[in-house]
Amino acid sequence: MLNMFRHTLISIEKVDPLPTWLPDGNWHRYIIRQGDSNLEGYTIGSLAIATKYAESVAANLNERSISGKSIYAVNKKNPPESPPVTDKA
Repeated sequence: MLNMFRHTLISIEKVDPLPTWLPDGNWHRYIIRQGDSNLEGYTIGSLAIATKYAESVAANLNERSISGKSIYAVNKKNPPESPPVTDKA
């Protein structure tokens, strides 16, 4: 049952022709599947570099799913303290 929730790289391909919104370069489009949902992303570089990047995205998403924590999210239980407010102007 855990595999149903696992993020898996299912495809990666060279983008050709490039959409007008992408700058020139060696772009690849990847798709990561989790259950019935797909995540589509773009990255630049060789096929090997793009594959390594997309696999790391999938691995990070899996880590977040397992731990319930994100390296990108703010810790809402223990937010950083705000600096003291002073009336000095």
